[in-house]
Amino acid sequence: MSAPVWCGRIMPGKRTHRKSGLALDTAGETWPKLTISPGCALRPATFKRIGTMTRQRVMLKLLTGAFLVCVGPSLAVLVFLARAEFARDLASIEQDAARTTAAMAAIQEGVVQSTRVLLTTLAQVHEFKSLDRQDISRTFRRIIDMYPDYANFHAALPDGTVIASAAPIPEGGVNLADRRHVRDALEGKCCAPGEYVVSRLTFDPVFPFACPVFSPSGETIAVLVAALRLSSYADALARSSLPADSSVVLFDHRFTVLYSTQFSVGARIGDSLDNPPAPGALPGRDILSAALDGDGVARTYSIKPVSMSPQDSPYMYIAVGIPRAVAAQRASATAGTWILTLCVVLLVTLGAFWVFLRRRIADAYRALYDAARDFMNGKLDARTHLTEAHGEIGLVGQAFDAMAASVQAAITDLREAESRFRTLVEQAPEAIIVTDVDSGRIILANQNAERLFGCDREDLMANGIHRFYHPVQPDGRSARDSVADFRRRALAGEMVITERTFRDARGQEHICEVRVVEFPSTGFRSVRSSWLDITQRKQAEEALRVSERQFRSIVESLPVPLLFFRVEGGAIVFDAANPAAERLCGVDSAALRGRQLGDAFASLDTVRFRAAAADVASGRGGLGFQAALEDDCFQGSYDLTLFCPKQGILGLLAVDVTEKLKLQDVLIQTEKMMSVGGLAAGMAHEINNPLSAMIQSAQVLEKRLLHPGGANAAAAEEAGCPAEALRRYLEARDVPGFLTGIREAGARAARIVSSMLEFSRKVESNRAPADMRELLDKAVGLCATDYDLKKKYDFRKIVVERDYDPSLPAVPCTATQVQQVFLNLLKNAAQAMYGARTGAAPPTLWLRTRRDGNEAVVEKEDNGPGMDQATQRKIFEPFYTTKGSGEGTGLGLSVSRFLIQEKHKGSLSVESQVGKGTKFTVRLPLGDE
Repeated sequence: MSAPVWCGRIMPGKRTHRKSGLALDTAGETWPKLTISPGCALRPATFKRIGTMTRQRVMLKLLTGAFLVCVGPSLAVLVFLARAEFARDLASIEQDAARTTAAMAAIQEGVVQSTRVLLTTLAQVHEFKSLDRQDISRTFRRIIDMYPDYANFHAALPDGTVIASAAPIPEGGVNLADRRHVRDALEGKCCAPGEYVVSRLTFDPVFPFACPVFSPSGETIAVLVAALRLSSYADALARSSLPADSSVVLFDHRFTVLYSTQFSVGARIGDSLDNPPAPGALPGRDILSAALDGDGVARTYSIKPVSMSPQDSPYMYIAVGIPRAVAAQRASATAGTWILTLCVVLLVTLGAFWVFLRRRIADAYRALYDAARDFMNGKLDARTHLTEAHGEIGLVGQAFDAMAASVQAAITDLREAESRFRTLVEQAPEAIIVTDVDSGRIILANQNAERLFGCDREDLMANGIHRFYHPVQPDGRSARDSVADFRRRALAGEMVITERTFRDARGQEHICEVRVVEFPSTGFRSVRSSWLDITQRKQAEEALRVSERQFRSIVESLPVPLLFFRVEGGAIVFDAANPAAERLCGVDSAALRGRQLGDAFASLDTVRFRAAAADVASGRGGLGFQAALEDDCFQGSYDLTLFCPKQGILGLLAVDVTEKLKLQDVLIQTEKMMSVGGLAAGMAHEINNPLSAMIQSAQVLEKRLLHPGGANAAAAEEAGCPAEALRRYLEARDVPGFLTGIREAGARAARIVSSMLEFSRKVESNRAPADMRELLDKAVGLCATDYDLKKKYDFRKIVVERDYDPSLPAVPCTATQVQQVFLNLLKNAAQAMYGARTGAAPPTLWLRTRRDGNEAVVEKEDNGPGMDQATQRKIFEPFYTTKGSGEGTGLGLSVSRFLIQEKHKGSLSVESQVGKGTKFTVRLPLGDE
């Protein structure tokens, strides 16, 4: 069965068991292992032999002593014992003085540590770093209320000027640049003690401590000062239990008296000692000396220097002097007791001494032996139960019982402290590992470390965690170099925060945030590392980065302009634009970034846009509307969509719908034309009926009036109007000419109606051979019937010259589509010629047809104003027109080219010179091959 072993840590400080008085110095050191193991116990035979030998020696000493008492000079014994007792008592008062100085030094160190922690903590508070004087003063006053031992707290600038204080600052201010503690704190950039001073703010004798305040860049921006009231030492020392006439003196490094219980040193508080009690005292050295004070009392002094650290010079000395007469008094009292005891023993018990003591010693030693054996075997509650009645052995037994109780209590306390410490470590949210730097072994690991690395604690302590590291760590260095550097920095007092990547024993990848600090220990160097698994956080960050890249890619690849604005205090400021906005709208993101909405895009700075932006920014979702814009970047009509990708950012998607709106207008016009076409077809049908009656009636009249005979002549004779006389009359009045005009006009109207019906009839996609000459003539006929009141031109006044090739065969095509192309070309030519008339040659059109290889060529040429090269390059683009507003849609030539090239696999080209006219050439495949 293994022995119980305990190992742990407690907080730094002096700890004393209240019952046993056992003192444990735990000033930041690792407690030693307390091991109670059966293997350490002596064997029973060995232990019995040692006990027998001890009893024999004691009996021999007692017999020798009895003999000397009985036969030796009693006076010499008493003198000897008295001197020895005096020496022991003298050593006892020296120890008392040393313990008192050590206790007072510990108290002072506790005060210093508390003050340092308090000042250091205050130096990290935001209000102190921002040098808020009022908040600092209020904080100082609250601290003074909680800790009355301090006379004052104040803060000073590096030049010594006091800017805040718990006590009122006198008029004119106070400067502490000459104070030692202020200079030392500024020069050393650390907490520094001072020396005896009279406060310039409270006017009390104080002992100051100073601590610098650093800015985020590391510069010293102020010094915090805590002034300890010297009178507080009197309150603390008043509770000490020193013998009467004892002296306690505190003085600083200049040997200025800070406190004195007796004025035997020849100086009061604040005075300097001419003859310091410890002229040979050095840092880290305790002095024991005897001195005859000014009051004539000889005292034994224990002098202990106190410093901020073992490397610093002492800033204070504590001297405790106990009168040597106390040792003499104790020795005299003991000697008197001995004399009385010896007399009683000599007179009463000398005869029975041997028998009585033999039995008593044997029983007492047996009890002591049993208790010691059980205690050695791990039974901590083993006791001798001896009392003073058992004599010296009883005292030894009592001492043993007291020691055992003290050790048991100490071990119990240590176990409880270890349990609390382990509970804190095990319940910590992060994995904690303590590593011996020199050996590289893990000496402590909590349960979270087991879960993080996927193996038990014994495996971690035996094999370490370096096997899990990736060869290259996130800082770009190898795992070995990175770990060595972090340990070195941690041992130098730095808290190192880094990231580590590794694969645990289960094969799972981890990314951890690691904090490495020095772990105080005795006899070896160690560091503590706290591991927080941030794998999911890193994955979320990477997903967010991917999402942002995708969003940026989408934004940059959008074919429409996208602008981003920042909302700053009600103002809308331009931030960025995607490439489409820079390419299509000419947005210069670098030049416009940071400019107000009205300065960057004047046409967007409207009440409607700002209201929509406010609605979107307030979280009401996206909002879209249409607006006409006109500024340096936007010209035309746009569909605007506002959205809020994240808090404080507005996105604007601007889609140019100018051409779309024009196309809508064209579609509306097309619908109107289709309606007019349907109406024209209906009218043509309605006109055909009376027209037929008119032509037929004209023919009947011509036959009955101009060619009488038969029934017509008989009817004329019967009416008294001979047929010949009627003929002469009608010829005299040119009635035959009128009838011929009526008949010809009717036939022409019939042809026009027939052409309208044919053109308005639904286009069939079936192709058939068509004569280009006939299609040209029909198009001319349709144009001749068109007189546009707005455009003020009459096609019938245009001279049309025809040059048709009679050998040109019929062309396979959709006749109505080709006729529509010819009609567009003729109407455009007529409008252009009448729009630029100069009064010179009459407007003329030349229509030519010919064969060129396997193609039929149709040319339309005019003597109009012509076109420049720029116009020729864009003449076939949709919605491009040279006509005025409302006179054209810009789709005629675009549609014509589409019908020829796409529908008939031909070509439509233009040749033109400004001032000489324009020629359009249509080429259609004949399909002979």
